[in-house]
Amino acid sequence: MVFLLCLPVAVSGSEELVYTVQPGDTLDKLVEEYGVDSVQVEELRRFNRLKSAREIPPGTKIRFRLGWLKIKPLQARALDVSGPVTVRRVGASKPQAVTRGDRFKPGEVLQTGKNGSIMLAFGDGSHLLLQGNSTMTFEILEAYGDREIPNIRLHLRRGRVESVVAPNSSPDRRFEIRTPAGSAGARGTRFRVGADGEAPRLRTEVIHGTVAVAGGGKELPVEERFGTVMEGGQPPIPPQPLLSAPELDAMKARYRRLPLHFSWSEQPGAESYRVQIAPASAAGVLRVDAVTATPSLKVSGLEDGSYQLSVRGIDSHGLEGLDARHLFVLDAHPLPPVLAVPASGDRVRQERPTFRWQPSPGAVAYRFQLAASSAFEEPLVDNGNLGSEYFSVPEALPPKRYYWRVASRDEAGKWGLFSEISVFDISLPPAPPADISIRKTAAELRLRWQKGKPGYRYHLQLANDAGFTRLYAEQETAHTHLTLPRPQQRVYMRMRTLDVDGFPGPFNQPIEIVPPLTTPVPLFLLGIAGLVLIL
Repeated sequence: MVFLLCLPVAVSGSEELVYTVQPGDTLDKLVEEYGVDSVQVEELRRFNRLKSAREIPPGTKIRFRLGWLKIKPLQARALDVSGPVTVRRVGASKPQAVTRGDRFKPGEVLQTGKNGSIMLAFGDGSHLLLQGNSTMTFEILEAYGDREIPNIRLHLRRGRVESVVAPNSSPDRRFEIRTPAGSAGARGTRFRVGADGEAPRLRTEVIHGTVAVAGGGKELPVEERFGTVMEGGQPPIPPQPLLSAPELDAMKARYRRLPLHFSWSEQPGAESYRVQIAPASAAGVLRVDAVTATPSLKVSGLEDGSYQLSVRGIDSHGLEGLDARHLFVLDAHPLPPVLAVPASGDRVRQERPTFRWQPSPGAVAYRFQLAASSAFEEPLVDNGNLGSEYFSVPEALPPKRYYWRVASRDEAGKWGLFSEISVFDISLPPAPPADISIRKTAAELRLRWQKGKPGYRYHLQLANDAGFTRLYAEQETAHTHLTLPRPQQRVYMRMRTLDVDGFPGPFNQPIEIVPPLTTPVPLFLLGIAGLVLIL
């Protein structure tokens, strides 16, 4: 069925209601149902140039000046709110936050933040979802006559709305969304409107029914599963078929861990995708509203509960296609903590390391596990009653690879999943070089020591004092031998080993090196001075 909006027209400087005569209608009946006491049947007949006030063919258009009509305010209220949403009340200097149940009047302005959305319910049963980064003004919220024919007009300055217009027995009800580029309106239908305020540009996508899009001096009916785009001052382009719904067959029914990772098959013709998540029990208010260039999205920050995921493709015109929907349950809380120290891949130098993690929201206790395998079949440590965000192992751990993880418990006693597994290695600092030999001549020091593990390097220091506060010389080498000029004064020497990561071990005990003799000595003493000293 086609539903076209009867837009208000100007007559003698005032707006009118155009009523379509139904079988059995007379002017007396219409005046009684719609008119105020001052309006007369004869005046209405002359205004519409009717020959008779009683015999009016069905389908005849009867024009009422709005001043002749019984007008009642039509309620608009916030059915649900998510994220930052504000309203600027009439006469108010500053906007105020919107909460569920708030009511709105003509002239008031709604504004949503980046992650905000609000579901509006109107007195005629219609609903409208105002999405993030949107600004909308309530222009008309009225109902006419005893039959309360709705007249709803909204001005979307920027952003996006999705409307579900309630069916109504009157063909003259009005539901119109104006934008800087044009207007769209319908009854008994579901459609979306997007307004780019800077361009300006209007995008209209019809999901069910038919919408009349007007602008640039032209009105265009758009059937369901079609959409159109209209630039400011230009007529709407011919209706374009909307993209079909993407395939979501691979989605899970239950998720236990955040962030959520959603992915779906790439859709031909889609240049991007809109992903929305709303509580399954709510009337469409959004918890997530995002556009992604790839067929995937990572989502964080949701509370546990039942949700509906909606995904639709966006074509080259910017028109959003039909929704694919998927119901899922999130049961991820209490969240596992984020592990901090030791980080995965770390090399730990202590035999009794202290483990630390970030606090988990809502957690009152933690369970710590340490194991020698990633399967945690036989944990080396399993402590399930920790009240703080750290744990120190009670006994020294031998050097090798270890795995650790932590789970959270909330006040209700519910345990969440374990965190991601973090793996680390205990690798104690390398010992100083062993079996150092020093051969001294009058001009040189010739050093040798035992070879360490592959990749080890060695660090040597010479100092003028045993505390090594005044370095005389310093050198690093990958070899196990070194020849240096012999100092002509008393010095102290020490060495340490650097492992493959460059981490240094401790220095050995300082070795005193005395200067060569400066007075003649017997040859046999020179021979003794040249002997190898093993320290």
